[in-house]
Amino acid sequence: MQQIECSDFERYYFPIPLRMIFGRKQSRFVYSELEKRHPCFSEDYIFDVHVKLQKNKLISDVVVIKNQKLLELKRESISGLFGIKFEGCKHKRFARLNILPLAFILFFLIFISSLFLLFSGSSESDLQSITEPVNVIVNEEIKYHSADFFQEKLLETVHENNGSVSSLNLSIDGFNCSISAKLISVYPDKMELDKLFSDNSVSTISYLNGKPEFSLSIKEKVSVERNTSQLLKENEDFRNTIRDFLLKNNCQIVQEELSPFKIRFNCLASEKFFSDFDELVFELNCGLSGLIISEYSGSNKYNSIIEILCDEQLNYASGFNLKNLADNYSILLFSQKITEKKKDVEKPIIKSQQNIFTGLKKVGEVNYDNGKKMIFYKDLDGKLIKYEEKQQ
Repeated sequence: MQQIECSDFERYYFPIPLRMIFGRKQSRFVYSELEKRHPCFSEDYIFDVHVKLQKNKLISDVVVIKNQKLLELKRESISGLFGIKFEGCKHKRFARLNILPLAFILFFLIFISSLFLLFSGSSESDLQSITEPVNVIVNEEIKYHSADFFQEKLLETVHENNGSVSSLNLSIDGFNCSISAKLISVYPDKMELDKLFSDNSVSTISYLNGKPEFSLSIKEKVSVERNTSQLLKENEDFRNTIRDFLLKNNCQIVQEELSPFKIRFNCLASEKFFSDFDELVFELNCGLSGLIISEYSGSNKYNSIIEILCDEQLNYASGFNLKNLADNYSILLFSQKITEKKKDVEKPIIKSQQNIFTGLKKVGEVNYDNGKKMIFYKDLDGKLIKYEEKQQ
């Protein structure tokens, strides 16, 4: 029978904890290890795991191959019900029926059944009923959420607990999503963080003006879809499109990096700003793999400092979502920093103007038939000032 050559696959060995050798836990553990070890590892690859005991340690023997390559090889009829032969591997891999776990389970059931029969005298038919075939799930696919799922969960939870977000830092690195936030007027135990996020840590709670505040850090595995759209490739000027949008909205661009495109700016952020910006990113089909928001501490011209990282290889649905910020705008601490509108200057009332002539020399007055009076004064510089006194 044909076998797959070494040049078509990669093979890795690494220790695996006992609690991780079965089911989803095994898949997640191996997936995490391959992200560190295998170049460009992504959902385009598939892996098969054999666990063996070596020098009193459990060692995972992992074969990694591209999905597409495996499908091509299967079409060449080198695969069968009990797996595919890989060069250098003692056992066949990617079996549609994995005999080893099944054999282990059957052996264990037979052993337990034998003990039961030995002490209870059960019939042979009882043994046959106990050792009926067991369905074994092999290579179960793990489903991960997109990054904006965790972003939305965090903002909604803070909103529900009447808290505020002072700063927010979101980033995607490969298949890892990191979120850090400074939260105010909310307690971490009320948010039930362990039910929402698998990996989270909370700083010491401090109090400012009687209000609790703490820092929250979240790490999650996320699903990532690459950008297959030609839109960004055709629109080489997408950076200018984003710049023009920011300038049109009176933002102050502070810093830029071109590849990947990162831009930092001060702005007077509003619900409409976030909503319109999200619509633009959607139209460009550009994924936001980084988003940092903090309060602007300068004049009232701006209320926030924002930095975005546009990943041309990431599609919109896999990135962070500005629409979530619009929907939860009221919990962003800087939203409470409102620019005061200039009040219209009221026309002076004549009565109130009389005070400004106190101490000035009166040089004359003119009385009109309609009852009005014009009074003339000289200021300290000798300039003539007239004052019209209307009839009371």
